[in-house]
Amino acid sequence: MKLSVIVCTYRRREPVGQLLRCLAGQTFRDFEVLLVDGAGESGYAQSLATVERYAPTLNVRVLASAKGLTRQRNAGLKAARGELLCLLDDDVSFEADFLGQIVETLARPGMERVGGLTGYDVVHYPQAINARWRLRRWLRIVPSLEPGAIDRLGASVPVSFCQPFSGAKTVGFFYGFCMIFRRRAIAALEFDEDLPTYGGEDRDF
Repeated sequence: MKLSVIVCTYRRREPVGQLLRCLAGQTFRDFEVLLVDGAGESGYAQSLATVERYAPTLNVRVLASAKGLTRQRNAGLKAARGELLCLLDDDVSFEADFLGQIVETLARPGMERVGGLTGYDVVHYPQAINARWRLRRWLRIVPSLEPGAIDRLGASVPVSFCQPFSGAKTVGFFYGFCMIFRRRAIAALEFDEDLPTYGGEDRDF
């Protein structure tokens, strides 16, 4: 399965460089990278220079975009050619077998109906369900204390409460730092470009 890695950035050369190094070191090689720069044409030149410095042999297409994470992600989705779509923040890092594990997991028998995966933050996960979250549940501000639960108004429970596990788990949303979808699972969905901030677009999507 070909994989498209979509990375949206805005004037963050060093973090992007570290991410490109991670991607260049992947053992799985059938992937493209779309680096979507929200600084427009000026950012385009800087992103090209970053690619040349950190990962000159990597298959990267740099796209100039209007500023805004939802706009940038939509530009990446439209340009992507892969069967799997991996949206990463520009400051994440991972081991050399990361992309290979994604493809292997989604190709595994019994996983045909799984529409997406997310990465697991080994630095900050799992978090304990603290008194504040128990109070929110008691006041019915959140739908439950089940990791990844979300209600129709967007009130959600952090995925970071989830303990490491093997297999598939149904959740209501993925955190934006690492969202991986089968193309056919999201069909023609787009990010809502009317959202005013850089927060919440992942839950909305």
